Amino acid sequence: MFDAFFQNIKTPILLCQEPDMQVVYGNQSAIDLLRSKEMAKAEDGGDKNISGKRLFQIAGQDINAFMEELGNKEEIVGFETKLHLSCGESIPVTLSANWIHVGEKRYLKFCIDPDRMEQMPERPSEVMMEAFQVVYKQESSQASIEKLLDFLGNYFHLEHIVVRGTKEGNMSSPYDTWWAPSVSSMEETLAGLWDERDCIVPLEKEIMFGQELDETTIRQLKLDGRQLQSFVAMLILSQGEIVGHLSLYGRNKPGLSWSQVEQKLLRNFADMLGALIRRRSVERSLQYSLEILNTVTDNFENIALVTDIQTSEILFANNGFSAAVNIPVEQLYGKNSTTLLRNLGRKQEEDPLGIMLDKSGNVRGKYHTWEFKNTRNGKWYLVRNAIIQWIDGRDVHIETATEITYQKEHEAELEYVASRDMMTGMYNREWGRRLIERLLDPNRRGRKASLVFLDIDGLKKVNDQFGHVAGDHLILNTVSLIKSCIRQSDIMIRWGGDEFVLVLRANEEEAGIVLEKIKRRVEEFNRRKKSLYKIGFSHGIVEIGEESALTVNKLIAIADERMYAEKAKLRYS
Repeated sequence: MFDAFFQNIKTPILLCQEPDMQVVYGNQSAIDLLRSKEMAKAEDGGDKNISGKRLFQIAGQDINAFMEELGNKEEIVGFETKLHLSCGESIPVTLSANWIHVGEKRYLKFCIDPDRMEQMPERPSEVMMEAFQVVYKQESSQASIEKLLDFLGNYFHLEHIVVRGTKEGNMSSPYDTWWAPSVSSMEETLAGLWDERDCIVPLEKEIMFGQELDETTIRQLKLDGRQLQSFVAMLILSQGEIVGHLSLYGRNKPGLSWSQVEQKLLRNFADMLGALIRRRSVERSLQYSLEILNTVTDNFENIALVTDIQTSEILFANNGFSAAVNIPVEQLYGKNSTTLLRNLGRKQEEDPLGIMLDKSGNVRGKYHTWEFKNTRNGKWYLVRNAIIQWIDGRDVHIETATEITYQKEHEAELEYVASRDMMTGMYNREWGRRLIERLLDPNRRGRKASLVFLDIDGLKKVNDQFGHVAGDHLILNTVSLIKSCIRQSDIMIRWGGDEFVLVLRANEEEAGIVLEKIKRRVEEFNRRKKSLYKIGFSHGIVEIGEESALTVNKLIAIADERMYAEKAKLRYS
């Protein structure tokens, strides 16, 4: 993230993060300056990474003065001290520092001037610090480029600046231009007739400070007649590639008067422009892609969300997600998606990235599909997740959610029909067997349970004497009395015509207490209701132990045997 902006800048720059102020980034100039003897081995294949290391300490009591001054204001300029490196060496430097904000994180940025620059009239880091402050406050790379050119022109008292992108890379607009406020509007208008795009021909080499220009080059650049005393053309580089030219024009600064410090500053400004031009190209590509993505995703009733896989920062959200969280789309960018999804009822263990990434953050699965219920609106969604490379090169998490509430409701209806005994509303035998098998699965055990096999007494006699309608009433009344005595989490299954199975969340002793309660309720019903027949049942109980290796058939057989033993006991009592 920081490389694109700071890597090519020649001033040593370090970024430290709160609260422990460990180094999280250093550009190449900082690595060259601060690396210890141990880090010097990187030339032979060692580790050049300085993140998370304490490579230096500010000398003695200076650290207290530094932190006190930093606490009083947001930036420090020209703080002279010594840095004690981890290799044991000390170097005199001048530090400039300021806070920069990236998303919700805050970093302390150090610009370091080694002491060999002490005799120069101005320190590059102080000037660069001021430029960084101007650039970072802008909302876009285009605005940053415009502010940087204004800063550059005013600092060097120039008349005119032109930035032209390479035709091959097409990384810039045809040109960016700046005119000094002192240039009259008439002069600027006349100069505008001079086409910048024709004048800055593709240069194969830089025209640097104090370099004599031959007549052909002067005519080619159309400098004759402009009475300019200074012209500098510098290549703009970004990540080792030429992305444009920086051309400076001035009347008040002869070519030979550019100091070494000013030349270094110009090179740093050119490097900063290179980073900004590349960022602007990415922003424009990103904006174009987002417009396409927005058009596509808003034309169907889906939720679409793109987040950074490391920070969970929202990079894109469509109107569907905006409506789900009740936040305008423009206010979603940059927010943390985890918090918003938690508010929709998503549990931490349901986070798809926990499945798609390992503990180190490496991708172990690029795709994941699952179903999710939004507890805010009660709707079901089919969620598809993927890890892809975003426009700026980083890996991102893209999630789309399609509402499937109707399908889930239809599935629930079909499941109910398939699983229920239509007369009693209890689970039927086939579905009940599945539930008991699931309970016997060793991976699902852990809660106590007992199986009760129950047989209604005298159903055949009632059917024969009073008809099947009376028999149906006997069954329904028995079921109603049982339901009134068990918990909602317990399972009732109609195993056959007059046979029922209960699965109670209780051990055998507790299950016996529940059955006694049911029998008392039945006796009370028989006393209260005047009927030609009485309700009664026999039962057998078997406890499902955690270590039990019994099958469903074996459990039913044991409970059935105990039920017939009770029936025989009642018959002869």
